[in-house]
Formats: sequence, structure tokens, C-alpha cells
Amino acid sequence: MTVPDGVRIWPAHYVPAEGDRLETACPCGLQWWIHKRLAGHRLRCECGGWVAVPWPKAGCSTGPRSDVAAPAPVAAPAPRRPDYSRPPASHDVIEQVPTSYAMEPDSLRHAPWETRRKWTSRGILEMVGMVAAFALPPTLLQLFSDDRMLLIYLPVTDLITGFLVLLVGMSAPHYTFEGLRWAKEKFFIEGLGVALALGALALLWSELITRHYGADENLFRELRNELGLIWTLLVIGAVPAVFEELAFRGLLQGRLAALHGRTGGILLSGIAFALAHGMTLGLPFHIAGGFYLGWLRVRSNSLYPCMLVHLVYNSTLVFVLSR
Repeated sequence: MTVPDGVRIWPAHYVPAEGDRLETACPCGLQWWIHKRLAGHRLRCECGGWVAVPWPKAGCSTGPRSDVAAPAPVAAPAPRRPDYSRPPASHDVIEQVPTSYAMEPDSLRHAPWETRRKWTSRGILEMVGMVAAFALPPTLLQLFSDDRMLLIYLPVTDLITGFLVLLVGMSAPHYTFEGLRWAKEKFFIEGLGVALALGALALLWSELITRHYGADENLFRELRNELGLIWTLLVIGAVPAVFEELAFRGLLQGRLAALHGRTGGILLSGIAFALAHGMTLGLPFHIAGGFYLGWLRVRSNSLYPCMLVHLVYNSTLVFVLSR
């Protein structure tokens, strides 16, 4: 027996015969055919509302029969999360999507204006929180200490930054931490090669700038003199590799992708990543690196290859420029 368009059945995958079914409708307009053994129960409609299953009409029992075992309770299906990747039809029920939901990339492109406004506001607030997490601790330290003390206490500011990143990331843990899963080996190999190549280009760029404009203070060398190589690698290489990836490729890219698609999420989070590092001579490498890391995050479905690229690139600069 075929089910007409606009009609849903319960139990699922079982079409009750005409004499065995009860017919009812949800206020949203969706029609339901329910097996008569479920009379008196409630079911969850696709719109999210509850529909009471009526008892059979005259000629049938008006209550539960004593000679028939009561049907087992039917578990209500999980709430359906709307998909606005395409414009909704005129007869669709327009729902608001809470900002706490974990939505797939591009699933909110054609969402109602109010939903997009709330998601955009939440994304801006999270971006401001992440920028503050990276900028505030070193700025406060710089205000209340001299240059030497700033270098000595830089590991402490890294720990504070990491704690603040985790705190902001808990506002949407499904985006921040969802990428902490293992990836295929090929993505680690690819990332390692790209990190070394990008690091070599950055060193050549640094050499050209030094030859034309003279050498500025070398932060890497000063850090290595004060802290030693291991601590310098931790401060410049490991800590940013972990927490910046959680912030930019985790939280921000995930939320932006739900609104603007995978490509939009990569581009916007990459630009935010570059600007968070300041308007320096290394800006072209921060932009290129941000775009590549976002692309790698999408293809590998993991943050670990991104963390490896970040770690190797930063560590390469430390090894060479701190000598």
C-alpha cells in the first residue's frame, strides 16, 4: 500500500490497513496514519509538536480493552533539527535554531533572518572572546613589567591564554573540541611537507626584509637566551599550535561554516587568524597559512594535522632565527 504525499505513518516503516489505522492531523497540517493499537498515546510530529492519538470512533471500544495487552510505550523520536541549506518552501514550518545546536556546514544559509542574526552575534562575541584571550594576558604583562621580565613570564601568559581559550571554547564545545579525533596518515605527511615549505619561504622573506631594512630586535634569540631552547619551543611552537587551532579551526570555523558554507568558513576564519597576529610583515604568510589550515581541517575532519603544521612551522622559525 502506498502512502499519499503529506501523510506520515506510525510505527515507522509499517503501513496500517484501512481497518487497522487511526487518522489524525497535526496543527502544522501534516496528516498521520497510526495503528489503532497506539490509541491514547502521543507522538512527536516532524514540526516538533506533540499529536494526541485519538481512540476509535463509534462501533469500537472507547477505552483500552482488558483482553488485549497494552502496547509498549513508543519512544519519541529525537527532535529534528531544521536544514536551511536551501530556501524553505512556502508551506514549510519556519523554526528558530538555537545557537547552542551543532549545525552542519551550510545548513543555515537560508535560515530566517532572526536565526542568522543571533548566530552572527554569537560568532562575533566568541571571536572577540578569543582575541581577548590571546591579546589580554601579554598586554597586561607588558604594562606592568620591563622587557626582560616580559620574556621570563611569557610562559605564564601562555598558560593563562590557554585557560581563557578553553573557557571561551566551552560556550560551544561541539565546535571547539569535535575535531580532536585521529586522521589518516596522509594528512600528517602532507601537512609536514607544507609546514616545512612555508617555513622556508618565511625565512627567505625574513632575510630579504633584513637586507633591505636592517635587522630589528630578534624576539626568538632573546627568548632563547632567557628561557632556553626547550621553553622557547613550548612558548612559540607548542602552545599556539594547540590553542590557536582550537580557537580558529575549531570554534570559529565551525560556527562560520554553518552560516556561510565550508568555503566561507575557511576564508573568514583564515582572515580572522591572520588579523589576530597583527599587521606585520608576516601577514601574507599568516593569511596563506590560515587558508591552508582551514582547508586541511575540512579534508581531514580533524584538528591534529593542523596542530602539527602549526607546530612545525613555528618551531622551524625558532630553530633558525634564534641562532
